[in-house]
Amino acid sequence: MTLNVYPTRQRHFTFLVVFWDALPLLARFHNLQILHLCFDSSFTLQDYKQYSTKLRSRVLTTVFRILSGTFEKDSSKTANEAHASATTEIPLQGTLSSPISPSTLIIFNLGDYHDPELSNMPGFKAIMGGITALRLDIAQHKEMISRYLESTAARNQCQEMFTQLPFTWLSPTIATNLQVLSLCYQSYWGWFPNIDICLIGGGNGMPKLRSLALGRFVFSHLREVDWIASLDLEELFLEGCAVLAKHHGHPATRGGL
Repeated sequence: MTLNVYPTRQRHFTFLVVFWDALPLLARFHNLQILHLCFDSSFTLQDYKQYSTKLRSRVLTTVFRILSGTFEKDSSKTANEAHASATTEIPLQGTLSSPISPSTLIIFNLGDYHDPELSNMPGFKAIMGGITALRLDIAQHKEMISRYLESTAARNQCQEMFTQLPFTWLSPTIATNLQVLSLCYQSYWGWFPNIDICLIGGGNGMPKLRSLALGRFVFSHLREVDWIASLDLEELFLEGCAVLAKHHGHPATRGGL
Protein backbone atom coordinates (compact mmCIF):
# COMPACT_ATOMS: atom_id res chain seq x y z
CA MET A 1 0.00 0.00 0.00
CA THR A 2 1.24 3.48 -0.88
CA LEU A 3 0.18 6.60 1.05
CA ASN A 4 1.01 9.90 -0.65
CA VAL A 5 1.11 12.78 1.81
CA TYR A 6 0.88 16.18 0.13
CA PRO A 7 -0.40 18.93 2.44
CA THR A 8 -2.75 21.56 1.12
CA ARG A 9 -1.05 24.83 0.23
CA GLN A 10 -3.74 26.91 1.84
CA ARG A 11 -2.84 29.50 4.46
CA HIS A 12 -1.27 27.82 7.52
CA PHE A 13 -1.09 24.54 5.56
CA THR A 14 -4.36 23.34 7.00
CA PHE A 15 -4.57 19.60 7.53
CA LEU A 16 -7.35 18.26 5.36
CA VAL A 17 -10.18 16.74 7.32
CA VAL A 18 -10.80 14.14 4.64
CA PHE A 19 -7.21 12.90 4.84
CA TRP A 20 -7.24 12.56 8.63
CA ASP A 21 -10.64 10.88 8.53
CA ALA A 22 -9.43 8.44 5.88
CA LEU A 23 -6.08 7.59 7.45
CA PRO A 24 -7.55 5.33 10.21
CA LEU A 25 -9.01 3.14 7.45
CA LEU A 26 -5.49 1.75 7.19
CA ALA A 27 -6.52 -0.46 10.12
CA ARG A 28 -8.80 -2.45 7.82
CA PHE A 29 -5.89 -3.86 5.81
CA HIS A 30 -5.20 -6.70 8.21
CA ASN A 31 -2.88 -8.59 5.86
CA LEU A 32 -0.80 -5.56 4.87
CA GLN A 33 2.79 -6.59 4.14
CA ILE A 34 4.27 -3.56 2.35
CA LEU A 35 3.68 0.04 3.43
CA HIS A 36 5.07 2.92 1.38
CA LEU A 37 4.79 6.46 2.78
CA CYS A 38 5.53 9.30 0.35
CA PHE A 39 5.94 12.81 1.74
CA ASP A 40 6.19 15.90 -0.45
CA SER A 41 9.85 16.72 -1.08
CA SER A 42 9.11 20.38 -1.81
CA PHE A 43 8.15 21.01 1.81
CA THR A 44 11.75 21.24 3.00
CA LEU A 45 12.29 24.99 2.67
CA GLN A 46 12.54 27.28 5.67
CA ASP A 47 9.21 28.97 4.91
CA TYR A 48 7.41 25.65 5.16
CA LYS A 49 9.56 23.78 7.69
CA GLN A 50 7.33 24.35 10.71
CA TYR A 51 4.29 22.91 8.96
CA SER A 52 6.25 20.19 7.17
CA THR A 53 7.74 18.97 10.45
CA LYS A 54 4.36 18.92 12.18
CA LEU A 55 2.78 17.11 9.23
CA ARG A 56 5.45 14.41 9.00
CA SER A 57 5.48 13.88 12.75
CA ARG A 58 1.71 13.65 13.05
CA VAL A 59 1.34 11.31 10.07
CA LEU A 60 4.07 8.97 11.32
CA THR A 61 2.83 8.83 14.92
CA THR A 62 -0.71 8.23 13.68
CA VAL A 63 0.38 5.48 11.28
CA PHE A 64 2.36 3.64 13.96
CA ARG A 65 -0.53 3.90 16.41
CA ILE A 66 -2.85 2.44 13.78
CA LEU A 67 -0.45 -0.39 12.97
CA SER A 68 0.09 -1.22 16.63
CA GLY A 69 -3.65 -1.16 17.36
CA THR A 70 -3.43 1.71 19.85
CA PHE A 71 -5.01 4.46 17.76
CA GLU A 72 -8.25 5.98 19.00
CA LYS A 73 -10.29 8.06 16.58
CA ASP A 74 -11.13 10.64 19.24
CA SER A 75 -7.44 11.51 19.64
CA SER A 76 -7.56 13.53 16.42
CA LYS A 77 -10.78 15.36 17.22
CA THR A 78 -9.09 18.51 18.47
CA ALA A 79 -7.22 19.06 15.22
CA ASN A 80 -10.32 18.44 13.17
CA GLU A 81 -12.72 20.60 15.13
CA ALA A 82 -11.34 23.67 13.39
CA HIS A 83 -12.71 22.36 10.10
CA ALA A 84 -16.40 22.20 10.87
CA SER A 85 -17.18 23.25 7.32
CA ALA A 86 -16.02 19.93 5.89
CA THR A 87 -18.78 17.92 4.31
CA THR A 88 -17.10 14.56 3.65
CA GLU A 89 -17.39 11.87 6.28
CA ILE A 90 -15.77 8.44 6.13
CA PRO A 91 -17.23 6.05 8.68
CA LEU A 92 -14.87 4.03 10.85
CA GLN A 93 -16.02 0.82 12.49
CA GLY A 94 -14.85 0.93 16.10
CA THR A 95 -12.00 2.92 17.58
CA LEU A 96 -9.36 0.28 18.27
CA SER A 97 -8.18 -2.48 15.96
CA SER A 98 -5.91 -5.50 16.00
CA PRO A 99 -2.20 -4.86 15.35
CA ILE A 100 -0.96 -5.05 11.78
CA SER A 101 2.55 -6.36 11.13
CA PRO A 102 3.95 -5.26 7.75
CA SER A 103 7.28 -6.76 6.79
CA THR A 104 8.39 -3.95 4.47
CA LEU A 105 8.43 -0.23 5.23
CA ILE A 106 9.43 2.41 2.68
CA ILE A 107 9.47 6.11 3.50
CA PHE A 108 10.25 8.74 0.88
CA ASN A 109 11.28 12.23 2.07
CA LEU A 110 11.53 11.40 5.74
CA GLY A 111 12.39 14.61 7.61
CA ASP A 112 16.06 15.03 8.57
CA TYR A 113 15.34 15.78 12.22
CA HIS A 114 15.37 13.69 15.39
CA ASP A 115 11.84 12.94 16.61
CA PRO A 116 12.05 11.40 20.11
CA GLU A 117 8.27 11.47 20.50
CA LEU A 118 8.03 9.02 17.61
CA SER A 119 11.03 6.81 18.36
CA ASN A 120 10.07 6.44 22.04
CA MET A 121 6.54 5.28 21.24
CA PRO A 122 5.91 1.64 22.26
CA GLY A 123 3.98 1.21 19.01
CA PHE A 124 6.96 2.39 16.95
CA LYS A 125 9.29 -0.07 18.66
CA ALA A 126 6.81 -2.94 18.34
CA ILE A 127 6.12 -2.44 14.63
CA MET A 128 9.71 -1.66 13.65
CA GLY A 129 10.88 -4.78 15.46
CA GLY A 130 8.94 -6.87 12.94
CA ILE A 131 10.19 -5.07 9.81
CA THR A 132 12.52 -7.16 7.65
CA ALA A 133 12.94 -4.73 4.73
CA LEU A 134 13.45 -1.02 5.40
CA ARG A 135 14.06 1.84 2.99
CA LEU A 136 14.56 5.39 4.27
CA ASP A 137 14.98 8.17 1.71
CA ILE A 138 15.68 11.25 3.82
CA ALA A 139 14.80 14.73 2.58
CA GLN A 140 17.32 17.50 3.12
CA HIS A 141 16.11 20.57 4.97
CA LYS A 142 16.94 23.70 2.98
CA GLU A 143 16.81 27.38 3.78
CA MET A 144 16.00 30.28 1.50
CA ILE A 145 18.92 32.75 1.62
CA SER A 146 17.32 34.92 -1.02
CA ARG A 147 14.27 34.81 -3.20
CA TYR A 148 15.93 32.56 -5.75
CA LEU A 149 18.76 30.84 -3.88
CA GLU A 150 18.75 27.93 -1.47
CA SER A 151 21.26 26.99 1.19
CA THR A 152 21.93 23.31 1.88
CA ALA A 153 24.08 23.86 4.96
CA ALA A 154 23.61 21.08 7.49
CA ARG A 155 21.64 22.15 10.54
CA ASN A 156 22.01 20.95 14.14
CA GLN A 157 18.70 19.11 13.83
CA CYS A 158 20.08 17.24 10.81
CA GLN A 159 23.28 16.27 12.65
CA GLU A 160 21.28 14.98 15.60
CA MET A 161 19.03 12.93 13.34
CA PHE A 162 21.96 11.02 11.83
CA THR A 163 23.81 10.68 15.13
CA GLN A 164 20.69 9.15 16.68
CA LEU A 165 19.85 6.88 13.73
CA PRO A 166 21.58 3.77 15.23
CA PHE A 167 19.45 4.23 18.34
CA THR A 168 16.10 5.03 16.72
CA TRP A 169 15.23 3.72 13.25
CA LEU A 170 18.19 1.31 13.36
CA SER A 171 18.31 0.39 17.04
CA PRO A 172 19.63 -3.11 17.90
CA THR A 173 16.16 -4.66 18.26
CA ILE A 174 15.25 -3.37 14.79
CA ALA A 175 18.55 -3.96 13.02
CA THR A 176 18.84 -7.57 14.16
CA ASN A 177 15.78 -8.59 12.10
CA LEU A 178 16.49 -6.63 8.93
CA GLN A 179 17.18 -8.58 5.75
CA VAL A 180 17.07 -5.60 3.38
CA LEU A 181 18.19 -2.06 4.23
CA SER A 182 18.36 1.04 2.03
CA LEU A 183 19.51 4.44 3.30
CA CYS A 184 19.66 7.53 1.12
CA TYR A 185 19.98 11.27 1.74
CA GLN A 186 19.48 14.12 -0.71
CA SER A 187 22.98 15.39 0.10
CA TYR A 188 26.22 13.69 1.09
CA TRP A 189 26.25 12.19 4.57
CA GLY A 190 28.35 9.91 6.75
CA TRP A 191 31.24 12.30 7.36
CA PHE A 192 29.03 15.36 7.71
CA PRO A 193 26.30 15.12 8.82
CA ASN A 194 27.98 12.47 10.89
CA ILE A 195 26.87 8.91 11.51
CA ASP A 196 28.96 6.05 12.84
CA ILE A 197 27.46 3.16 10.89
CA CYS A 198 29.49 0.73 12.99
CA LEU A 199 27.08 1.45 15.85
CA ILE A 200 24.16 0.02 13.89
CA GLY A 201 23.11 -3.21 15.52
CA GLY A 202 24.66 -2.23 18.84
CA GLY A 203 28.02 -3.67 17.91
CA ASN A 204 26.52 -7.04 16.99
CA GLY A 205 26.18 -6.25 13.31
CA MET A 206 23.10 -7.23 11.34
CA PRO A 207 23.09 -11.05 11.30
CA LYS A 208 20.14 -11.44 8.92
CA LEU A 209 20.99 -8.66 6.47
CA ARG A 210 21.41 -9.86 2.89
CA SER A 211 21.02 -6.62 0.89
CA LEU A 212 22.39 -3.16 1.71
CA ALA A 213 21.99 0.01 -0.36
CA LEU A 214 23.59 3.35 0.48
CA GLY A 215 22.93 6.56 -1.44
CA ARG A 216 25.45 9.45 -1.33
CA PHE A 217 27.28 8.04 1.67
CA VAL A 218 30.82 9.38 2.23
CA PHE A 219 33.34 6.76 3.35
CA SER A 220 35.88 8.41 5.64
CA HIS A 221 37.34 5.51 7.67
CA LEU A 222 38.52 2.02 6.81
CA ARG A 223 36.45 0.64 9.67
CA GLU A 224 33.32 1.52 7.71
CA VAL A 225 34.44 -0.73 4.87
CA ASP A 226 35.39 -3.43 7.37
CA TRP A 227 31.96 -3.19 8.99
CA ILE A 228 30.16 -3.63 5.67
CA ALA A 229 32.42 -6.56 4.75
CA SER A 230 31.60 -8.23 8.08
CA LEU A 231 27.89 -8.33 7.21
CA ASP A 232 28.35 -11.22 4.77
CA LEU A 233 26.04 -9.54 2.25
CA GLU A 234 24.64 -11.07 -0.91
CA GLU A 235 23.92 -7.65 -2.46
CA LEU A 236 25.57 -4.26 -2.02
CA PHE A 237 24.45 -1.13 -3.87
CA LEU A 238 26.44 2.11 -3.61
CA GLU A 239 24.76 4.95 -5.50
CA GLY A 240 26.52 8.29 -5.76
CA CYS A 241 28.78 7.46 -2.82
CA ALA A 242 32.19 9.05 -2.28
CA VAL A 243 35.50 8.40 -0.54
CA LEU A 244 36.93 11.21 1.58
CA ALA A 245 40.52 11.73 0.43
CA LYS A 246 41.41 14.91 2.31
CA HIS A 247 39.87 17.27 4.81
CA HIS A 248 40.79 20.32 6.87
CA GLY A 249 39.64 19.98 10.46
CA HIS A 250 36.60 17.90 11.24
CA PRO A 251 32.91 18.45 11.99
CA ALA A 252 32.16 19.35 15.59
CA THR A 253 30.19 16.12 15.99
CA ARG A 254 33.30 14.06 15.26
CA GLY A 255 35.51 15.39 18.03
CA GLY A 256 38.59 13.33 18.76
CA LEU A 257 39.01 11.89 15.27
